[in-house]
Amino acid sequence: MDNLKNKKYLKYLILSAMLLLSFLNYYYSDLNSNIRQGMNVWEALLSGRFFQYYSLNAESRDAGEMIHLANYGMLLNIVYGIWQLPLFVTEKLIGGNILNYFPARLWGKSIHLLTMYTSAILIRKIAREMKVPEERAEDAAFLYLSAAPVILSALNAAQMDGIGLNFMLLALYFLMKEEYKRFLVFFIISVQFKDFASVFFLPVILYKEKNVFKALGTIAAPFVVSFLIRLPFSLLDPSGVGLQKSRMWNFFDQLTRSRVNLFGGIEIPLVFLVMGFICMYAYYKKTAKDCERRNEWYVYLLVAAIGAVLTCVYAYSYWVIYIVPFYLLLMLKKEKRLFSAVLLESFASMSIMVAYLVEAWGPFDSMEGMLADILIDGNLIGADIFSAFLKNPQYFGFWTLAFAAFFVWLFGFVYYMNPDRKGEKEEKEEMGEPDGGKENVWSTGDEKSLKVLFWLRAVGSVAVCNIMLIINFALAILR
Repeated sequence: MDNLKNKKYLKYLILSAMLLLSFLNYYYSDLNSNIRQGMNVWEALLSGRFFQYYSLNAESRDAGEMIHLANYGMLLNIVYGIWQLPLFVTEKLIGGNILNYFPARLWGKSIHLLTMYTSAILIRKIAREMKVPEERAEDAAFLYLSAAPVILSALNAAQMDGIGLNFMLLALYFLMKEEYKRFLVFFIISVQFKDFASVFFLPVILYKEKNVFKALGTIAAPFVVSFLIRLPFSLLDPSGVGLQKSRMWNFFDQLTRSRVNLFGGIEIPLVFLVMGFICMYAYYKKTAKDCERRNEWYVYLLVAAIGAVLTCVYAYSYWVIYIVPFYLLLMLKKEKRLFSAVLLESFASMSIMVAYLVEAWGPFDSMEGMLADILIDGNLIGADIFSAFLKNPQYFGFWTLAFAAFFVWLFGFVYYMNPDRKGEKEEKEEMGEPDGGKENVWSTGDEKSLKVLFWLRAVGSVAVCNIMLIINFALAILR
């Protein structure tokens, strides 16, 4: 038993060392603004301008301390501000801009490293609620931590999505345990971090709750809370709060940009059509009486809803983190053909990161002021060169196939993982193999080959997310 524990600790120690590449070397512009906004919670509170928080942040931006306005809700700002208190105190003591210092930046983004690991713990707990074997539940946590979209979102870009995902996982965990009040609390909190959570959970709620009015009440609850939290700020600082409107309209534009031409020329946002279909399917689907099967449906509907949003809207690279825990839970629950399933997922998840490296390269090369920049003495080559090269018209947009690979895999995954599909033995009997046949080693993989694949996936994920770091160090050595 002690030997197994030591191996487990060693595994996570090695993985953590690998993750340090992203943690120590990237400082995305959004992260700088988010840290400053967290610090400004204390500035507003101690200066007697707490309810003028949004105007104070506009002044902070004009002073050059960040490049974004305060766009998030106050609950998120307060949670983030609690973590940034040491930076606020230190800056007051030494003066200047504390975020110009490398150690301060590391502390500022360390909350994302922490929530990355707490998400892994929650994934393991949820897997056990789904009756996934202990070893496979542990594999789900490891595969989450070593997934390329997770590394990019939580460590390269260090966005709020990873923190909001924690509360989504907590909400799902208590829903599975049938502790509805706790589910509602964490569902409400998750929406305060990103409104996405309400969209993602909508089909889940409709699947569980067949009373439309109760379901709509659950969905409306987070927005009522948001309104009440926002109300004193809107009354006492209308001009500051009004600055958020441009972000809201930009967000709405992203959601509705992809449209379908119907009814003789009327353009309807594609995401509304697809999500409408998923919600109708969930509502009319009879809720499973068996707890294990019901939990599997919850996760499946989350994969379908998140996948619909990622497919139908202009999605940022760091939004992909939302879907990773849920497709991993389904994959490890199914367990059949696990080797080939993980291999295909590895290719798909790394493929979409390569696509974003070309399309939206910011999180891949924001290394200024971080360890790589210090060691190489500022002589960095940016991903914009790589992006411009591959976007050259003479290549006929061939790089967009990297996006296609992920979404083709995702569509196939959603179809194959539907809990209503027949068992594999029945499928094989239909194909003329009455005994169910014998799966080949490539498809299933023995335990040793699976572990090797898990580690190859981890190395590949770290390499993809740090490709510009690797290139810059290679060039520095060759100079």
